[in-house]
Amino acid sequence: MLIGSCFTENIGTLLQQYKFPVDMNPFGIVYNPAAVAAQLERLINPQEYAENDLVCRDEVWYSFDHHGRFSATDPRECLDQINSSLQQASSFIRKAGHLILTFGTARVYRLKLTGQIVANCHRFPEPDFDHRLYEPDELLEFMVPAIDSVIQANPGIGLIWSISPVRYPKEGSPGNQLAKANLIRMVAGLLHQYPHSYYFPAYEIFMDDLRDYRFYANDMVHPGEAGIAYVWDLFRETCIDSPSAELMNRIEPLVLAARHRPTDRHSTAHEAFVKKQLLRIGEIIRDHPWLDFETEIKLLKAGGSDLP
Repeated sequence: MLIGSCFTENIGTLLQQYKFPVDMNPFGIVYNPAAVAAQLERLINPQEYAENDLVCRDEVWYSFDHHGRFSATDPRECLDQINSSLQQASSFIRKAGHLILTFGTARVYRLKLTGQIVANCHRFPEPDFDHRLYEPDELLEFMVPAIDSVIQANPGIGLIWSISPVRYPKEGSPGNQLAKANLIRMVAGLLHQYPHSYYFPAYEIFMDDLRDYRFYANDMVHPGEAGIAYVWDLFRETCIDSPSAELMNRIEPLVLAARHRPTDRHSTAHEAFVKKQLLRIGEIIRDHPWLDFETEIKLLKAGGSDLP
């Protein structure tokens, strides 16, 4: 299970591509540790959301615990999405092998009306919220009980921490660096509290190895493709064991082949190519029946003309 900033989704999407069973951001993208902790507690004690947990603005319904992708013009649709994801993720985290948390900022927002910590402000008016930079010890007060709850529910789960390289220009460069520093100090506390956990230094890789804006996207805020690829290679090297890496090497050409766009999908050569890929997929599935190649099989058959 992966939870955290949009950098979480970069790594999570690549893990999915290589057929790892992944549940990624069941509440949507989230940035600060206090909101992450609240989400973990909700997953362990999955009380369903009701309409009075939502807010409506301009005829759209939102949850302050969730990213905007859960919003809808119909509150029932919004709740169906939220509660379906909650129940699925609550079951998933109890059997997950690893929990990967990526923290984006130490700045925490609260709704003035209720004092509720929000995961997303949904562009509601700024005066509706209080916010400040939280100190590392304050963040640990949120995180440690939440992690303890997860471990109690799943004693064998592995813990991986990371800090997002995504920049927060609204805080200014000094504010962004201070927020990252507080996160680094918080993670140091987590490593002390959970000595068998692991810190993957995504932020430090961008600051030290990739000290160049060409590794960021055009907005100069989010990591670009080259930067993500660089970090992914290091993550793959340090966090994935040899048998899984070998299996990934077998999976990768099949994923790429399924996305190949033929010049003539009706040609004999392309039909032979598709048959060969389907045969190779069948061989992998026989060895590893838990792997899901449904997407690749559909893509290959769609490009393979009249193949069964």
